Amino acid sequence: MNIIEERVFIDGEYKIGATISRPDDIKRPLVLLIMGTGKLDRDGNMKGYKTDLYKNMSDMFVNMGYVCIRYDKRGTHESGGKFKIAGLSDLVNDSASVVEYARTLPYIDENRIIACGHSEGAMIATLLTKQTKLERIILLGGACMCLKSAMEYQNFKMLD
Repeated sequence: MNIIEERVFIDGEYKIGATISRPDDIKRPLVLLIMGTGKLDRDGNMKGYKTDLYKNMSDMFVNMGYVCIRYDKRGTHESGGKFKIAGLSDLVNDSASVVEYARTLPYIDENRIIACGHSEGAMIATLLTKQTKLERIILLGGACMCLKSAMEYQNFKMLD
């Protein structure tokens, strides 16, 4: 399938760099990809680490007939703001800004929006449901504990 990709900047508290992927211009449901912790780019890569995890997930959803948006988190790559001072509520607000923008696009069914969160993105997707109406959420590899405990555990494991 031919995938149309468009790089955009979305207005929020700060500009959000994003990529919209779609099969065509027909009105379709949206999958919003929300990545995990860290400074990976919207494709799932960083210097010395290339997986294309989120790009591949996006392509999978587009091949299933969805429009997909993935974006750089606040303070990373093409998104404004400061990464080190962005809190969880800031990241949820940024996701809400992406959803608001998506609802204005003619090829997105504004009533059929799915948030797909990976790791920290699973927490963001869950909290996003309190701010905006979503058709459903997909949670991948989310923590089974509060964020503080999860971060302490990750840091402990890195010391092993």
